Amino acid sequence: MKKLGIFGAVVLSVGLAGCQSPMQDMMNNNFVAIDPESVPESLVGTWTGSMGPYLVSLKWMADGRGLFCSSYGTANYIQKIKYSQGEILIQDGTKLKIRDHTTESMTVYAPYFVGKESLLYADSNFQNASVYCANALETN
Repeated sequence: MKKLGIFGAVVLSVGLAGCQSPMQDMMNNNFVAIDPESVPESLVGTWTGSMGPYLVSLKWMADGRGLFCSSYGTANYIQKIKYSQGEILIQDGTKLKIRDHTTESMTVYAPYFVGKESLLYADSNFQNASVYCANALETN
């Protein structure tokens, strides 16, 4: 039984060694020094999708600046974002990688832990956005 516990700990350690934590990016946050790149024309506008239990909406301006809004239960927040080298850089230091995009959908990838892809859809009228995000993004 003791050998099984040691084996399990070794497997877990090896498995976690390949996992990246968002803490490194957050502790080395350089958001204010980043000059955003213009976003591809097909990304300009508002996008909504689910990231785990969170309903998120992004609003991109042509200059590569935008807003990231998230809602889950009573946890609502909005952060600034910048576009650079195919990534969405969030003001808290974390990032999302844009894997694919069309005029109707965008696939983003969170490079943390085991990684997770999320699909966002064009949502110009905030029809799929949370009430909080629709109000926050319409006024900004």
